[in-house]
Amino acid sequence: MKREETKALLEILIRAYPRMKIVETKEDVDLWHECLEDFEYSKARKAVINLVKVTKDFPPDIAAVREEYSKIMAEENRELGEIRKFYEQARSYYPGCGDVGYGWIDFHERAKTKDEAERLQNLIISYVNTTQSDVIDFVDCIRTIRRDSKTHEISVEREDK
Repeated sequence: MKREETKALLEILIRAYPRMKIVETKEDVDLWHECLEDFEYSKARKAVINLVKVTKDFPPDIAAVREEYSKIMAEENRELGEIRKFYEQARSYYPGCGDVGYGWIDFHERAKTKDEAERLQNLIISYVNTTQSDVIDFVDCIRTIRRDSKTHEISVEREDK
């Protein structure tokens, strides 16, 4: 995280706790930045917002922000693991897929949540069931599945050969 982003997090705390002295010096910003610089800003911001929502008597300190950030990361990793399970199940419908990571990047680009991964898996299985049994190109199958930019619905767009 950049120093300016750390400052933006502290500005959230200043606005959320207007009667409290939170940051007054360059040294305060430097300390917070040194303690949080290994964080991704968007997730650190989410951690601060989560804490502001539940902490009423005092602003959260650095340790509280780090702890909340860890919870967010653990949840993301759990969700990613569940998405990966749907990917592996969908892959199992394709004979001839040798590499374990075959198509994972394409799959994950289209399925960012567990629910989306389940829908994508079902679409892939449906795709396999409606095509010839010798379909083995998993990546091409996934690439034919698109996300609607307005509704974010996942659908199959393919040309029948």
